[in-house]
Amino acid sequence: MEEVQGKELAEHIALQGPLKEPVARHILIQVLDGLSHMHSRGIIHRDLKPENVMITGDVIDLESRVKLIDFGVAKCLKEGPLKTVVGTPSIMAPEVAKAKLGHAGVVHGAFNWDGPNPGFSVLSPPSNTRSEPFFSPKVDVWSAGICLYTCLTGRLPFRTEMEIIRSEYDRKALVHCSEEAKDLLEKMLEKDVSKRLSIEQCKAHPWVPCSEIDGCTIDLDNIPEDDFDFVYD
Repeated sequence: MEEVQGKELAEHIALQGPLKEPVARHILIQVLDGLSHMHSRGIIHRDLKPENVMITGDVIDLESRVKLIDFGVAKCLKEGPLKTVVGTPSIMAPEVAKAKLGHAGVVHGAFNWDGPNPGFSVLSPPSNTRSEPFFSPKVDVWSAGICLYTCLTGRLPFRTEMEIIRSEYDRKALVHCSEEAKDLLEKMLEKDVSKRLSIEQCKAHPWVPCSEIDGCTIDLDNIPEDDFDFVYD
């Protein structure tokens, strides 16, 4: 097992607040690359959050490397559907939160790759439940969006499953971000799974290949201190 020297993304943000956009982009690209590698092999993390993104070194900058950790509830899907609803309440995707809370019309544990995945079975919804939501690798896209929101604002967008289901994230906290960053976040934190971006679509979004010195940054001097409310336990 590899030993990683560094701090969790959550700890960095708790100590220093939001990240500048080039740094947040640098971190997200590596998170997306890690998830893409996992998904190509039929593995879903299911509990990606700032605490499970390890940043190498003592500071977080454009030289930092990212390691995804804590695969305790990760699932390797070769045959058959998921049978459990897992994840941290503040970061789980809406479709998972609904299943956990027992909302009507939600199929517990059903799973669909939402596209071809070489080497693994594509699990399709039963014919009599095609209108009902199914879990897909996009649960990790939602969680990656939570990480990006936290990087850009210094806070989590939601606290509970019910907030995730019923509430919208605070867009005012993103007022100092570029339009491209806000657009990507909106498409990652899309509650309708069919409209949410896939990992590969996220990697192809215009914000991702932007120059690291394009000047798109959060204006830290103009963000009220009471907005820095990310709590690290």
